[in-house]
Amino acid sequence: MSTLLRVRSRAMLITGSIVSALVLGSPIVTWIALPGEIRKLAVGVDLVMIGFILLAIVATVMLLATSSVSADEEGLTIVNGPVRHRYAWHEIVNIHFREGDPWAYVSTFRSDRDGDPERRMVMAIQAPDGDRARLQAARLRQIWMSHRL
Repeated sequence: MSTLLRVRSRAMLITGSIVSALVLGSPIVTWIALPGEIRKLAVGVDLVMIGFILLAIVATVMLLATSSVSADEEGLTIVNGPVRHRYAWHEIVNIHFREGDPWAYVSTFRSDRDGDPERRMVMAIQAPDGDRARLQAARLRQIWMSHRL
């Protein structure tokens, strides 16, 4: 199956990279700035646990930062962090990215737990990406319109 369109948010990738660098870098700088007698108080288990927590934070941030949306001949795949959604073209009611929306949305014929039509956010197409995001949303909508029948 060939991919017709694959999108990731540049703003999210940049922000995720900066946040990850700060999350990892600031404790290192703080550690170096601490007096030697205080650093000696930290035992191996403490350092391992701190390292694990920092890496978990970075993994979570980067998982969200690499959210994507892919379109192929069969349908649409939305990956928002660790959650993946797959929709066939005929299941999609509309693709929106209106002025003031933080990201694009896909409305489907499926129902949520309350029985309301499912509306799925597409974190890969975000307002901070500006004209690029509007163009990608328009391209995604155009692909959907050509495949929905």
